[in-house]
Amino acid sequence: PGADGPLGNQPNGSWRGENGLHLDPRANAAAERFAEQSARNEPRITDQMRSIERTVNGGRLEGLEYRLKGDDSLKRKLATDMSEDINVTPDEALTGIRDSVRYTLEVPEGNYSHGVQQAVHKLQAQGFENIKFKNTWGESGYQGINSTWRDPHTGQTFELQFHTPESFAAKMDAHELYEQQRLPGNTPEQIRELEARQQEIFGNVPNPHGTTDLGVDAAYRERALEQVGTAQDLVLREQLMDEVANHGHKMSRDDVVLIGRNRDLDVLWLEKGNSNAGLSHMLGDPQRVDEFEGAGIPQADIAEVAFKAATEGHPRGVVGRNRVVFEIDYHGESKLIAVSVGKNGFVVGANPVSASRKLKPLPGIGTE
Repeated sequence: PGADGPLGNQPNGSWRGENGLHLDPRANAAAERFAEQSARNEPRITDQMRSIERTVNGGRLEGLEYRLKGDDSLKRKLATDMSEDINVTPDEALTGIRDSVRYTLEVPEGNYSHGVQQAVHKLQAQGFENIKFKNTWGESGYQGINSTWRDPHTGQTFELQFHTPESFAAKMDAHELYEQQRLPGNTPEQIRELEARQQEIFGNVPNPHGTTDLGVDAAYRERALEQVGTAQDLVLREQLMDEVANHGHKMSRDDVVLIGRNRDLDVLWLEKGNSNAGLSHMLGDPQRVDEFEGAGIPQADIAEVAFKAATEGHPRGVVGRNRVVFEIDYHGESKLIAVSVGKNGFVVGANPVSASRKLKPLPGIGTE
Protein backbone atom coordinates (compact mmCIF):
# COMPACT_ATOMS: atom_id res chain seq x y z
CA PRO A 1 0.00 0.00 0.00
CA GLY A 2 1.04 3.57 -0.52
CA ALA A 3 2.08 5.93 2.24
CA ASP A 4 -1.02 8.08 1.79
CA GLY A 5 -4.70 7.21 2.12
CA PRO A 6 -7.10 6.36 4.93
CA LEU A 7 -6.17 3.92 7.68
CA GLY A 8 -8.26 0.93 8.73
CA ASN A 9 -10.25 -1.43 6.50
CA GLN A 10 -9.68 -0.92 2.79
CA PRO A 11 -12.14 -1.42 -0.12
CA ASN A 12 -10.32 -4.56 -1.25
CA GLY A 13 -10.78 -6.22 2.17
CA SER A 14 -7.29 -5.52 3.48
CA TRP A 15 -6.36 -3.39 6.48
CA ARG A 16 -3.84 -0.59 6.73
CA GLY A 17 -2.26 0.84 9.89
CA GLU A 18 0.36 3.36 10.87
CA ASN A 19 4.07 2.93 10.21
CA GLY A 20 3.48 0.66 7.24
CA LEU A 21 1.56 -2.04 9.10
CA HIS A 22 -0.69 -4.01 6.76
CA LEU A 23 -2.96 -7.06 6.65
CA ASP A 24 -3.97 -8.67 3.37
CA PRO A 25 -7.67 -9.58 2.90
CA ARG A 26 -7.15 -13.14 4.18
CA ALA A 27 -5.40 -12.00 7.37
CA ASN A 28 -7.91 -9.20 7.92
CA ALA A 29 -10.83 -11.63 7.61
CA ALA A 30 -9.17 -13.95 10.15
CA ALA A 31 -8.79 -11.03 12.56
CA GLU A 32 -12.48 -10.13 12.14
CA ARG A 33 -13.55 -13.71 12.93
CA PHE A 34 -11.26 -13.80 15.95
CA ALA A 35 -12.69 -10.51 17.30
CA GLU A 36 -16.28 -11.71 16.80
CA GLN A 37 -15.58 -14.94 18.69
CA SER A 38 -14.02 -13.01 21.58
CA ALA A 39 -17.07 -10.75 21.76
CA ARG A 40 -19.40 -13.77 21.96
CA ASN A 41 -17.41 -15.35 24.78
CA GLU A 42 -16.76 -12.21 26.82
CA PRO A 43 -20.07 -11.75 28.75
CA ARG A 44 -19.74 -15.00 30.71
CA ILE A 45 -16.15 -14.22 31.70
CA THR A 46 -17.09 -10.68 32.70
CA ASP A 47 -19.80 -12.03 35.01
CA GLN A 48 -17.16 -14.14 36.78
CA MET A 49 -14.77 -11.18 37.02
CA ARG A 50 -17.49 -9.07 38.65
CA SER A 51 -18.02 -11.84 41.19
CA ILE A 52 -14.30 -11.82 41.99
CA GLU A 53 -14.32 -8.03 42.24
CA ARG A 54 -16.97 -8.25 44.94
CA THR A 55 -14.93 -10.86 46.82
CA VAL A 56 -11.69 -8.89 47.07
CA ASN A 57 -11.66 -6.24 49.80
CA GLY A 58 -11.15 -2.88 48.06
CA GLY A 59 -10.90 -4.57 44.66
CA ARG A 60 -12.07 -2.68 41.59
CA LEU A 61 -12.20 -3.67 37.93
CA GLU A 62 -10.46 -0.72 36.31
CA GLY A 63 -11.19 0.18 32.67
CA LEU A 64 -13.93 -2.42 32.29
CA GLU A 65 -15.25 -0.58 29.25
CA TYR A 66 -12.06 -1.63 27.45
CA ARG A 67 -12.42 -5.33 28.25
CA LEU A 68 -12.58 -6.14 24.53
CA LYS A 69 -9.44 -5.31 22.59
CA GLY A 70 -10.35 -2.81 19.88
CA ASP A 71 -10.39 -4.03 16.27
CA ASP A 72 -7.57 -1.76 15.17
CA SER A 73 -5.49 -2.64 18.23
CA LEU A 74 -6.00 -6.34 17.53
CA LYS A 75 -5.09 -5.92 13.88
CA ARG A 76 -2.06 -3.79 14.72
CA LYS A 77 -0.82 -6.56 17.04
CA LEU A 78 -1.46 -9.23 14.39
CA ALA A 79 0.29 -7.20 11.69
CA THR A 80 3.27 -6.57 13.97
CA ASP A 81 3.58 -10.26 14.87
CA MET A 82 3.30 -11.35 11.25
CA SER A 83 5.90 -8.80 10.17
CA GLU A 84 8.32 -10.33 12.67
CA ASP A 85 7.75 -13.87 11.33
CA ILE A 86 6.94 -13.99 7.62
CA ASN A 87 6.30 -17.75 7.74
CA VAL A 88 3.48 -17.61 10.31
CA THR A 89 -0.13 -17.89 9.10
CA PRO A 90 -2.81 -15.46 10.37
CA ASP A 91 -4.53 -18.16 12.43
CA GLU A 92 -1.24 -19.25 13.96
CA ALA A 93 -0.39 -15.68 14.88
CA LEU A 94 -3.85 -15.11 16.36
CA THR A 95 -3.46 -18.06 18.76
CA GLY A 96 -0.64 -16.08 20.37
CA ILE A 97 -2.89 -13.09 21.04
CA ARG A 98 -4.33 -13.86 24.45
CA ASP A 99 -5.62 -10.44 25.51
CA SER A 100 -8.49 -9.95 23.07
CA VAL A 101 -10.53 -10.14 26.28
CA ARG A 102 -8.73 -8.44 29.14
CA TYR A 103 -9.31 -7.14 32.64
CA THR A 104 -7.45 -5.16 35.27
CA LEU A 105 -8.16 -5.77 38.95
CA GLU A 106 -6.93 -2.86 41.04
CA VAL A 107 -6.33 -3.62 44.72
CA PRO A 108 -5.16 -1.15 47.41
CA GLU A 109 -1.51 -1.53 48.35
CA GLY A 110 -2.27 -2.63 51.93
CA ASN A 111 -4.45 -5.52 50.73
CA TYR A 112 -2.73 -6.25 47.43
CA SER A 113 -1.04 -9.59 48.12
CA HIS A 114 -4.03 -11.00 49.97
CA GLY A 115 -6.40 -9.68 47.29
CA VAL A 116 -4.42 -11.35 44.51
CA GLN A 117 -4.45 -14.61 46.49
CA GLN A 118 -8.21 -14.37 46.88
CA ALA A 119 -8.74 -13.72 43.17
CA VAL A 120 -6.44 -16.58 42.10
CA HIS A 121 -8.20 -18.94 44.51
CA LYS A 122 -11.59 -17.93 43.10
CA LEU A 123 -10.45 -18.36 39.51
CA GLN A 124 -9.10 -21.83 40.18
CA ALA A 125 -12.20 -22.81 42.18
CA GLN A 126 -14.34 -21.81 39.18
CA GLY A 127 -12.31 -24.05 36.89
CA PHE A 128 -10.31 -21.43 35.00
CA GLU A 129 -7.00 -22.81 33.72
CA ASN A 130 -3.94 -20.68 34.30
CA ILE A 131 -1.72 -20.30 31.24
CA LYS A 132 0.69 -17.61 32.41
CA PHE A 133 1.40 -15.82 35.66
CA LYS A 134 4.12 -13.20 35.24
CA ASN A 135 5.00 -11.40 38.47
CA THR A 136 7.39 -8.49 37.82
CA TRP A 137 7.18 -6.81 41.22
CA GLY A 138 10.66 -5.84 42.34
CA GLU A 139 12.18 -6.13 38.88
CA SER A 140 13.30 -3.18 36.78
CA GLY A 141 10.64 -1.62 34.60
CA TYR A 142 6.98 -2.64 34.59
CA GLN A 143 5.50 -3.31 38.04
CA GLY A 144 2.50 -5.59 38.41
CA ILE A 145 1.22 -9.06 37.61
CA ASN A 146 0.02 -10.11 34.16
CA SER A 147 -1.81 -13.43 34.09
CA THR A 148 -3.51 -15.35 31.31
CA TRP A 149 -6.38 -17.78 31.84
CA ARG A 150 -8.58 -20.08 29.77
CA ASP A 151 -12.34 -20.28 30.29
CA PRO A 152 -13.24 -23.98 30.64
CA HIS A 153 -16.67 -23.47 29.03
CA THR A 154 -15.70 -21.64 25.83
CA GLY A 155 -11.95 -22.18 25.57
CA GLN A 156 -11.53 -18.40 25.36
CA THR A 157 -8.23 -17.10 26.70
CA PHE A 158 -8.18 -13.78 28.52
CA GLU A 159 -5.74 -11.57 30.35
CA LEU A 160 -6.10 -10.46 33.96
CA GLN A 161 -3.69 -7.84 35.27
CA PHE A 162 -3.30 -7.16 38.99
CA HIS A 163 -2.33 -3.62 39.94
CA THR A 164 -2.27 -1.22 42.84
CA PRO A 165 -3.62 2.28 42.11
CA GLU A 166 -0.02 3.47 41.92
CA SER A 167 1.19 0.77 39.53
CA PHE A 168 -1.90 1.20 37.34
CA ALA A 169 -1.27 4.95 37.08
CA ALA A 170 2.35 4.25 36.15
CA LYS A 171 1.23 1.75 33.51
CA MET A 172 -1.07 4.32 31.94
CA ASP A 173 1.68 6.96 32.00
CA ALA A 174 4.12 4.55 30.32
CA HIS A 175 1.67 3.01 27.84
CA GLU A 176 2.37 5.38 24.97
CA LEU A 177 6.10 4.81 25.40
CA TYR A 178 5.51 1.05 25.33
CA GLU A 179 3.50 1.30 22.12
CA GLN A 180 6.23 3.42 20.53
CA GLN A 181 8.81 0.84 21.55
CA ARG A 182 6.89 -1.96 19.77
CA LEU A 183 6.65 -0.17 16.41
CA PRO A 184 8.86 -1.54 13.64
CA GLY A 185 11.78 0.58 12.48
CA ASN A 186 13.03 1.74 15.89
CA THR A 187 16.81 2.02 16.18
CA PRO A 188 18.55 0.36 19.18
CA GLU A 189 19.21 3.82 20.59
CA GLN A 190 15.53 4.75 20.38
CA ILE A 191 14.49 1.49 22.08
CA ARG A 192 16.97 2.05 24.93
CA GLU A 193 15.71 5.60 25.42
CA LEU A 194 12.06 4.45 25.53
CA GLU A 195 12.90 1.68 27.98
CA ALA A 196 14.80 4.07 30.25
CA ARG A 197 11.86 6.47 30.38
CA GLN A 198 9.50 3.63 31.29
CA GLN A 199 11.85 2.38 34.02
CA GLU A 200 11.95 5.86 35.50
CA ILE A 201 8.14 5.93 35.73
CA PHE A 202 7.85 2.47 37.31
CA GLY A 203 10.79 3.12 39.63
CA ASN A 204 8.58 5.40 41.73
CA VAL A 205 5.89 2.74 42.37
CA PRO A 206 5.81 1.33 45.96
CA ASN A 207 6.18 -2.46 46.15
CA PRO A 208 3.40 -3.99 48.31
CA HIS A 209 4.36 -6.41 51.07
CA GLY A 210 4.38 -10.10 50.18
CA THR A 211 4.44 -9.86 46.38
CA THR A 212 7.40 -12.23 46.01
CA ASP A 213 5.28 -15.13 47.32
CA LEU A 214 2.43 -14.66 44.86
CA GLY A 215 1.82 -17.42 42.33
CA VAL A 216 -0.53 -20.16 41.20
CA ASP A 217 1.60 -23.28 41.57
CA ALA A 218 0.67 -26.20 43.78
CA ALA A 219 3.06 -25.12 46.52
CA TYR A 220 1.39 -21.71 46.74
CA ARG A 221 -2.08 -23.24 46.92
CA GLU A 222 -0.92 -25.57 49.66
CA ARG A 223 0.55 -22.67 51.67
CA ALA A 224 -2.61 -20.59 51.27
CA LEU A 225 -4.98 -23.40 52.15
CA GLU A 226 -2.91 -24.29 55.22
CA GLN A 227 -4.10 -21.02 56.73
CA VAL A 228 -7.77 -21.90 56.35
CA GLY A 229 -9.32 -22.54 59.74
CA THR A 230 -8.21 -21.46 63.19
CA ALA A 231 -4.68 -20.08 63.45
CA GLN A 232 -2.84 -22.03 66.17
CA ASP A 233 0.61 -20.51 65.66
CA LEU A 234 1.16 -17.33 67.69
CA VAL A 235 3.19 -15.69 64.94
CA LEU A 236 0.46 -16.34 62.38
CA ARG A 237 -2.16 -14.99 64.81
CA GLU A 238 -0.21 -11.73 65.06
CA GLN A 239 0.20 -11.55 61.28
CA LEU A 240 -3.52 -12.01 60.74
CA MET A 241 -4.36 -9.36 63.34
CA ASP A 242 -1.92 -7.01 61.59
CA GLU A 243 -3.73 -7.69 58.32
CA VAL A 244 -7.06 -6.77 59.89
CA ALA A 245 -5.54 -3.54 61.23
CA ASN A 246 -4.06 -2.73 57.81
CA HIS A 247 -7.56 -2.94 56.35
CA GLY A 248 -8.67 -0.25 58.81
CA HIS A 249 -10.92 -2.55 60.86
CA LYS A 250 -11.24 -2.06 64.61
CA MET A 251 -10.18 -4.99 66.74
CA SER A 252 -9.60 -5.49 70.47
CA ARG A 253 -6.47 -7.60 70.08
CA ASP A 254 -6.39 -8.65 73.75
CA ASP A 255 -9.96 -9.91 73.47
CA VAL A 256 -9.47 -12.06 70.35
CA VAL A 257 -10.44 -15.64 71.15
CA LEU A 258 -9.95 -17.19 67.70
CA ILE A 259 -8.67 -15.90 64.36
CA GLY A 260 -8.05 -17.54 60.99
CA ARG A 261 -8.95 -17.58 57.29
CA ASN A 262 -12.10 -18.87 55.65
CA ARG A 263 -12.27 -20.73 52.34
CA ASP A 264 -12.18 -17.43 50.44
CA LEU A 265 -8.95 -16.59 52.34
CA ASP A 266 -10.65 -13.72 54.22
CA VAL A 267 -9.52 -13.14 57.81
CA LEU A 268 -12.27 -13.86 60.35
CA TRP A 269 -12.02 -13.47 64.10
CA LEU A 270 -14.07 -14.11 67.22
CA GLU A 271 -13.72 -11.76 70.18
CA LYS A 272 -14.99 -12.06 73.73
CA GLY A 273 -17.44 -9.35 72.72
CA ASN A 274 -20.50 -8.36 74.70
CA SER A 275 -24.15 -9.27 75.10
CA ASN A 276 -24.88 -8.18 71.51
CA ALA A 277 -22.02 -9.75 69.57
CA GLY A 278 -19.13 -12.17 69.91
CA LEU A 279 -18.56 -15.09 72.26
CA SER A 280 -20.32 -13.40 75.19
CA HIS A 281 -23.38 -13.02 72.99
CA MET A 282 -23.34 -16.76 72.21
CA LEU A 283 -22.74 -17.96 75.76
CA GLY A 284 -24.79 -15.30 77.55
CA ASP A 285 -28.12 -16.54 76.20
CA PRO A 286 -29.19 -19.69 78.13
CA GLN A 287 -31.63 -20.64 75.37
CA ARG A 288 -28.84 -20.49 72.78
CA VAL A 289 -26.58 -22.64 74.97
CA ASP A 290 -29.42 -25.14 75.37
CA GLU A 291 -29.82 -25.28 71.58
CA PHE A 292 -26.14 -26.16 71.13
CA GLU A 293 -26.26 -28.77 73.87
CA GLY A 294 -29.44 -30.19 72.39
CA ALA A 295 -27.52 -30.60 69.13
CA GLY A 296 -24.82 -32.55 70.99
CA ILE A 297 -22.38 -29.63 71.30
CA PRO A 298 -21.39 -28.80 74.91
CA GLN A 299 -20.92 -25.23 76.03
CA ALA A 300 -17.13 -25.64 76.19
CA ASP A 301 -17.04 -26.38 72.43
CA ILE A 302 -19.37 -23.63 71.18
CA ALA A 303 -16.61 -21.15 70.29
CA GLU A 304 -14.57 -23.76 68.42
CA VAL A 305 -17.57 -25.14 66.56
CA ALA A 306 -18.90 -21.72 65.55
CA PHE A 307 -15.50 -20.61 64.27
CA LYS A 308 -14.87 -23.87 62.45
CA ALA A 309 -18.20 -23.46 60.68
CA ALA A 310 -17.35 -19.91 59.60
CA THR A 311 -13.86 -20.75 58.35
CA GLU A 312 -13.92 -24.37 57.20
CA GLY A 313 -17.62 -25.16 56.76
CA HIS A 314 -19.39 -25.80 53.47
CA PRO A 315 -22.18 -23.23 52.85
CA ARG A 316 -25.57 -24.89 52.47
CA GLY A 317 -28.10 -22.05 52.58
CA VAL A 318 -29.49 -19.14 54.60
CA VAL A 319 -31.80 -18.79 57.59
CA GLY A 320 -33.30 -15.55 58.86
CA ARG A 321 -32.23 -12.43 57.01
CA ASN A 322 -28.62 -13.20 56.21
CA ARG A 323 -27.25 -15.89 58.52
CA VAL A 324 -25.33 -18.41 56.41
CA VAL A 325 -25.68 -22.08 57.34
CA PHE A 326 -22.48 -24.15 57.13
CA GLU A 327 -22.06 -27.89 57.33
CA ILE A 328 -19.13 -29.22 59.37
CA ASP A 329 -17.91 -32.50 60.78
CA TYR A 330 -18.02 -32.65 64.57
CA HIS A 331 -16.56 -35.83 66.06
CA GLY A 332 -17.68 -37.83 63.04
CA GLU A 333 -21.18 -36.33 62.87
CA SER A 334 -22.49 -33.78 60.38
CA LYS A 335 -23.68 -30.56 62.01
CA LEU A 336 -25.39 -27.51 60.51
CA ILE A 337 -24.33 -24.22 62.10
CA ALA A 338 -25.70 -20.82 61.17
CA VAL A 339 -23.15 -18.03 61.55
CA SER A 340 -23.36 -14.26 61.25
CA VAL A 341 -20.16 -12.55 60.13
CA GLY A 342 -19.73 -8.81 59.72
CA LYS A 343 -18.32 -7.37 56.51
CA ASN A 344 -15.08 -6.73 58.39
CA GLY A 345 -14.71 -10.43 59.32
CA PHE A 346 -15.96 -10.16 62.92
CA VAL A 347 -17.95 -13.25 63.94
CA VAL A 348 -21.13 -11.86 65.46
CA GLY A 349 -23.10 -14.94 66.48
CA ALA A 350 -23.97 -18.56 65.75
CA ASN A 351 -26.63 -21.17 66.41
CA PRO A 352 -27.21 -24.83 65.45
CA VAL A 353 -29.76 -25.62 62.73
CA SER A 354 -31.85 -28.77 62.46
CA ALA A 355 -31.13 -30.97 59.46
CA SER A 356 -34.87 -31.00 58.72
CA ARG A 357 -35.14 -27.22 58.49
CA LYS A 358 -35.71 -25.87 55.00
CA LEU A 359 -32.98 -23.44 54.01
CA LYS A 360 -33.29 -20.48 51.67
CA PRO A 361 -30.93 -20.57 48.67
CA LEU A 362 -27.65 -18.78 49.01
CA PRO A 363 -27.00 -16.52 46.00
CA GLY A 364 -23.41 -15.73 45.19
CA ILE A 365 -21.83 -18.57 47.16
CA GLY A 366 -21.47 -21.94 45.52
CA THR A 367 -21.83 -25.15 47.45
CA GLU A 368 -19.44 -28.01 47.04
